[in-house]
Amino acid sequence: MVLPRWPSWGLHPHLFFMYSGASTYVVSRSCSCPGSCNRGVARPGRSIASHVEVYNDNEELHYFIFIEHELMSSHLLKQIFDGRTDLVFDSLVAGMAATHQDDNGVSLIQWCSYYGDVSAIRFLLLNGESLQSLGTNLDLNGAAFHGHWRLCKFLIENGADVNQALPDTGETPLHAALCTSNRMAHDLVIRVLLSHGANPNCVTKPSAETGGFMRDCRTKGETPLHRAAAFGNEETIQLLLNAGAIIDAKDRNGETPLSWGSWYLRPDSILQKLCYGEYRIRSDRKTMSAYLLGEPHA
Repeated sequence: MVLPRWPSWGLHPHLFFMYSGASTYVVSRSCSCPGSCNRGVARPGRSIASHVEVYNDNEELHYFIFIEHELMSSHLLKQIFDGRTDLVFDSLVAGMAATHQDDNGVSLIQWCSYYGDVSAIRFLLLNGESLQSLGTNLDLNGAAFHGHWRLCKFLIENGADVNQALPDTGETPLHAALCTSNRMAHDLVIRVLLSHGANPNCVTKPSAETGGFMRDCRTKGETPLHRAAAFGNEETIQLLLNAGAIIDAKDRNGETPLSWGSWYLRPDSILQKLCYGEYRIRSDRKTMSAYLLGEPHA
């Protein structure tokens, strides 16, 4: 957009510049001037100018750029929903409410939580939003599930309960952090939860359909260590054991974490950490494939 050359005497006192991306827009502050000056006054920060009008009121030129608010709102929101949560700052400057919700009823703070943007959440809170909008227990389970350790810590510091279980499944934040084999981020969440008193021996309700996995999955009365046996690494398991996880805890089927590790074909380094009682795995054990190859005598 090319702006007109302004008269040498300068701008109307109620106009100001705002820089957004690659374009500079001139918009009007709320104006108390009489007559035509009050017609169609744009709010600060709204985007693409549709046209420029010149009014003559009391022999003074007034320049107004009419801003298409809906276009900017839609453009910013789409980017926020796709991960540009830093644009929350621009959205609020442009006049969007901190409590704004999309067509599906999902609020800005929920999108920021989804992407783990604590700074954007803090900004929304300063502008009238509430952490309660995140849902039950500030959705600590969701933050843990998505691997956002900073957000988990922030929510805990603001009252989220590390041991509050989902009412339908009994899954706690620890269970939520143990639904993936991608451990780099989620083990940091485990550390945060345990450091704030998360119980490593809580159990899920048996036979409850869980959203923690892709489809058609049900809980089995398992502890976090059971899930770690299936999806964690050596560090994950050690974190839970150091925190007091019961190594031979049984799920509703009588299976231990060692059972789960065996079912999920985990490597010996995992199974060795889960052995208890009479169960042992030799340190020099080869894989079944290696044994089946035999040993040639040359």
